[in-house]
Amino acid sequence: MSDLSLAGIAKRFGDVVALDHVDLELRRGELMTILGPSGSGKTTMLRIIAGFEMPDAGDVLVRGRDVTLLAPAKRNMGMVFQNYALFPHMTVAENVAFPLQMRRKGRAETKERVEWALDTVELAGYGKRYPSQLSGGQQQRVALARAIVFDPELLLLDEPFGALDRKLREQMQLEVKRLQRRLDLTTVFVTHDQEEALILSDSIAVMSAGRIEQLGTPREIYARPANRFVADFIGESNLFRGRVTAIEDGLLVIETREGETLRAEARGGLAPGDAVNALIRPERPRQAASGKGAGPNLFEGVVKEVVYLGESEKYRVTLPSGLEVLLRWPGRGEDQVRPEGARLAFRLDPHDLHVIADPEAGA
Repeated sequence: MSDLSLAGIAKRFGDVVALDHVDLELRRGELMTILGPSGSGKTTMLRIIAGFEMPDAGDVLVRGRDVTLLAPAKRNMGMVFQNYALFPHMTVAENVAFPLQMRRKGRAETKERVEWALDTVELAGYGKRYPSQLSGGQQQRVALARAIVFDPELLLLDEPFGALDRKLREQMQLEVKRLQRRLDLTTVFVTHDQEEALILSDSIAVMSAGRIEQLGTPREIYARPANRFVADFIGESNLFRGRVTAIEDGLLVIETREGETLRAEARGGLAPGDAVNALIRPERPRQAASGKGAGPNLFEGVVKEVVYLGESEKYRVTLPSGLEVLLRWPGRGEDQVRPEGARLAFRLDPHDLHVIADPEAGA
C-alpha cells in the first residue's frame, strides 16, 4: 500500500487548467520532488494534498484512507512553508508545541516531544527564544521541528529554502535529507530549482501545464529525459533537432537541421525518417587532439565564449555549419584554457547521446 496516492486529480481556476487528471503514488519513506516552472501546477497539487484546496475531481488517499474531503488539521500531515509561518509572539518551544496543543496532548508529553523535536533539528536550548532572535536557517529548523513533532504520516515542503542564501540553502538541503532518512518520513517536496531536486530526491515528478511530463529517479530524469520539455528544463543541455536517415552497426545516423551528422545508440524503436531531438549534456563531450581521426562524432569548431566557474569552465563552440555546442569541463590551469577565437576539437560518444522522438517537428 502506498503512503500517498493521487487518483485522477483535476483542478481548474476559471479557464485555466491547473491540474489535468493527475495520478501519483508515493511508497513508504520516499522523498518525491514535484518540480516545474511557475504555473505548472506543482503548488496546487501540494495544496490539494494538504487540504487547502479541494479538487474538482479525483481522490487523495493516505495509507489507503480517503482524505479528499478532510480539513487540513485532520490529515496528520506536517507542512513547512517558504516563509516559515512562525508565530512571532510565541517562543520557539511554544511554536513547536502548537500542533500538540491542537491535538490536546498532555503537558508532560508535549514537553517531551518538543525537546525531542528541537534536539532532532539541532536547536536544543533554543526553546525560550523568539523567532525574531533567530537567523533564517534557525527559523527554518523551528518550522521543521513543528512539522515533525506530532509524528505526521506525511511531510510536505513548499519551496522551504527559497528565502535562504545559497550556502545556507545547500546546508539545509543536506540536513533535511538526513532528517527525512533518519525518521523514515514519506515526503513531498515542491521546488522550481532543478539542482535542488536532483540533490534531495528519491524520485522526481516533472510538471508542465498541469500534467506530469515524467516521473523517475534523478538519474533517469537527467540522463534519459522523456521529451524535449524535460530535457530542456532539467540542467544545461545541448538539444539538436534532426531526422534519422539510417541505422548502421547498431547506431542511429541523424542529420541535424544545420546539416551535421550525429551517430547515437539505437534505442526506443526509432526508424529512418523519424524526426528526433538528440540530447547531450555539456559535461559529456571529450576533448580531442584535433579535428581529424577515425570514429563517429568528431567535430571541430571555434570558441565563441568562455565562462570561468571556478571548478569548471564553459565553452560555447560554433561548428562550420553554424551549429552551437555548449561544453563544460573541469577547471584547468590558466595556460590550458582555450581563448575566444581558438579552434577546439571534441568527440561525442554515441552512448552519451540520448535520442527523443520529436512529435512537434514538421514534415
